[in-house]
Amino acid sequence: METYFAKFAPQIPNLIAIITRRTLPFFFYACVSQRIGTKAKLLAIACYAVAIGSALYSDLLSLEVLLVAVVAYAYFALVGLFVYRTSDIVRDGRLTKPALVLLLSFAYVLLPAVVFPSPQCVPIQVIGWEMILSAYSYGNDTAKTKQPRSLSECLFFLLVNPTLVFSERGRRVAEPNVNRSAVARCLLGITGIGGYFGLFAAISAFISSRIDEPETASPIFEYYRFVLTYGAYSAMNYFGQSGRASLEIGMMKLLGWHVPERYHYPFLATGPDAFWRRWNIYIGSWARRYIFFPFGLYAKRRARHLPMVVIKAAAVTVTFTAIGFAHDFSRFAARDFTWSHNWLVAFVFFATMLLIWMGLSASIGSFWANSNKSRKRFYQPIVGFVSWLIFMQLLLIMGWIAYSDLSGGIFARCR
Repeated sequence: METYFAKFAPQIPNLIAIITRRTLPFFFYACVSQRIGTKAKLLAIACYAVAIGSALYSDLLSLEVLLVAVVAYAYFALVGLFVYRTSDIVRDGRLTKPALVLLLSFAYVLLPAVVFPSPQCVPIQVIGWEMILSAYSYGNDTAKTKQPRSLSECLFFLLVNPTLVFSERGRRVAEPNVNRSAVARCLLGITGIGGYFGLFAAISAFISSRIDEPETASPIFEYYRFVLTYGAYSAMNYFGQSGRASLEIGMMKLLGWHVPERYHYPFLATGPDAFWRRWNIYIGSWARRYIFFPFGLYAKRRARHLPMVVIKAAAVTVTFTAIGFAHDFSRFAARDFTWSHNWLVAFVFFATMLLIWMGLSASIGSFWANSNKSRKRFYQPIVGFVSWLIFMQLLLIMGWIAYSDLSGGIFARCR
């Protein structure tokens, strides 16, 4: 237990830093929004000032983290002024969509990485990577309509709203107010982020206690260590990301907005197709809208002789390759411009797994359709469990590929 607390205590400042970065744009919006009364603004400023001041005084939050976050969001707001004009530029044909992606990548990720090389800027670059997607969506979707858009609407979508597709950004359902469900959702998010660091500390303490075990062990023990390590890391990743998403969704509820869920119990999926519909739904929606369907339509027009199954397979491969490349790009800027292709290979593996899985499902489905109802009712739970078990093993292999460059720390023994 002492080892666990010794591993967890240093992570508390990181927990406070994440909460600060993610709540800062909501606090700024509450201060300037005309929908929020003066008394409510003063109360929000007082509560936030007390929380930040207490964290700074107790050394749970460094002044550098706070200043970097404030400067970063101010810079992102300035970039948002350019994004606000992109719809007209794209509509007039003065800027192509690939050029828009390059400009946004430079503005949101590369330039901050060059100007602010501090380690505290790495999380800001991750936020900037997401803003590339939301800014592209805003410029692309608003270019298709001549309906006037306000600058405040643009900045709210880019800086405050966590969704990544402008046409799926949710809607305002009430005036800003403090309600139980919103507060509970925020607390759930903070608990999830805390669970990320708690699980990290638990696994770190567990492996540290077994550091003297021989490197060569039985295959069963090696498999157990493999499942424990990469399964734990996948669970940590889920706790952290879903916790952050719950915090942002809760903050949006406080502002009177209803936005879609970002995660929907992904580890209950029995196959890669279901998993992709449950894991990081915001990224999945963006990829389908701006990569999968456009490429599929383009390929269908250019290669009419090809069967649809081939076009669909090509669209799936291109989509997941692009997502893997984007993940590696975000790490490229965050790691002193050192390129790693791990995520690219991992997502290509996932695309291959998905295509094979879909082919097998179609073959098994035709056989399953000819079975009688009683046999289906008996075997369906068994088939579902076996399918889930096989997919979880494949998911662990994907995690092993994605994180295979981890050296040192608690994962060094399980490379």
